[in-house]
Amino acid sequence: MIATLRLSTQGTERSDRHPHYLGNACGGTWSQDYLDRVEADLMQTTLAAATEPDRQALRLLQQEFALLAEWAENVVGERQALKAARVR
Repeated sequence: MIATLRLSTQGTERSDRHPHYLGNACGGTWSQDYLDRVEADLMQTTLAAATEPDRQALRLLQQEFALLAEWAENVVGERQALKAARVR
């Protein structure tokens, strides 16, 4: 399970992989791409959870994933609102 969890956190501390860490504008679908990558890693983690402590940790990860999904949805909504405000 530890190896699988590392997949989700690889590169998240490196500012050169994510332009938003540098304060640059982010274009495209970076929030959805990040969410998709974490979701795939969470699925692998689910399969690897063999013990009760693993399953307890998995429940916490699933709760955090739900928060991440909500955040990603908000980012997309806020971005669309900004585009709509510029058009007016």
